Amino acid sequence: MNRIMNELKSNQIELSDLSGEGTKIDILFEADIFQQLMTTKSINLDSGLIGVETTLGWCVMGKPNETFNEINSLITLVIDVSNVSLSDFWEFEILGIYHPVKVETAETTYVEHLTALKEKLNIFPDGRYKLELPFKDFFQNLLDNKELSWKRHEKMMQKLKWNNFLGDYQKV
Repeated sequence: MNRIMNELKSNQIELSDLSGEGTKIDILFEADIFQQLMTTKSINLDSGLIGVETTLGWCVMGKPNETFNEINSLITLVIDVSNVSLSDFWEFEILGIYHPVKVETAETTYVEHLTALKEKLNIFPDGRYKLELPFKDFFQNLLDNKELSWKRHEKMMQKLKWNNFLGDYQKV
């Protein structure tokens, strides 16, 4: 492990998390997003690891040539936060991710459900009430696959006959 750390230092790559307790994932990117963050600079280290420069800092990844008792693989993301405010890490737009997602609070969702319930509730004079079940208003009919299933069955029977397994199949 010390050899890898010395090799990283000699290539001016400083790690931000040296505790070795990396059980919690702090930030996770999809492969296509990570590819957009990568620059053209990378370093193949003698230890078998690869250092890749990203717009957020250096990322060290790969499988080391040596095995270690305490660590089998190492991936660390070094982030230069000198010109980024802490709140920017929670803004997906900074990373180029734009989702037209409607953000609903629990209160607005509750009010909408309560309003829909009151609209569908009918109370009769004798105290009985009628309420529609909460099914979706629209649904798509399932396709009829009987013909397709029959063709598959016929092909399977032909294969059993051809391989002389039909007798064994009928015994079961």
